[in-house]
Parts: sequence; structure tokens; C-alpha cells
Amino acid sequence: MAEYKEYKCSFCQQSMVKLWHPEGNSSPLICAKCAEARQSVRICNEYVWSRDGKRAKKTGNKSICKRWEVDDEGQIPSPVCLSQNSSPIGKITDLLVDFDGVATKMVPATEGVAWRMLPTNPRQS
Repeated sequence: MAEYKEYKCSFCQQSMVKLWHPEGNSSPLICAKCAEARQSVRICNEYVWSRDGKRAKKTGNKSICKRWEVDDEGQIPSPVCLSQNSSPIGKITDLLVDFDGVATKMVPATEGVAWRMLPTNPRQS
């Protein structure tokens, strides 16, 4: 029988929530709340969308993306900056987190857990 391991955020020690880890590495683990507090600045391309909202064209401008928050599904808005009359972009589960000045891509820690079933943030008692 496989041994159960309780996974915890390496920063706040919260367990039983969605966790992320660096791409290609299994630690540190980080929860949404700690990732939001340590998020890296994203520079993104600006796009102008066609009227039907199905095609985008780069404007050549770059800007800093807004700060993100992880939603209940464990997703954030895609890091594509939009013009004023643009259509919404999809969401992604990869987070960009700052560890000691280095932007690190964090991916969902799904091994051995039903990641989508876990809450994003701890439930308040």
C-alpha cells in the first residue's frame, strides 16, 4: 500500500490546497496566496483584436501586465496584454514567481493528488 504524504506550502506550511512547484523540479512547493505575494513582473506584448474577437495582431508595444490573483480553478489570466477594445484571453495554470530576484515558472503540483479538486485557498473557519 502506498504511503500517504501530506504536501504543504514551503512558505506558510498550508496543506490541503492547490500547490505549485518549479518546472522541472519538485521543490519548493508554493500555495496561491504565497505565489501572489511573490509574483514576478511580466512584460507582455500588446495585441489588437479583430471585431469578431478571433484574431489578434501584435501592435509592437510592450507593457507590464497587471498583478494577478489565482482563481478558484487554480488559474490566472494568460500573460497577454490587451488593448482597450480587445477580447478576453484564456487562462493558464503556470505562475511566474520571484525567488531571490529570479523569475521562476511554477507549474501545478499534480503528482499523486486530485489537484483540481483541492481548494485554491484555505477555507475560513
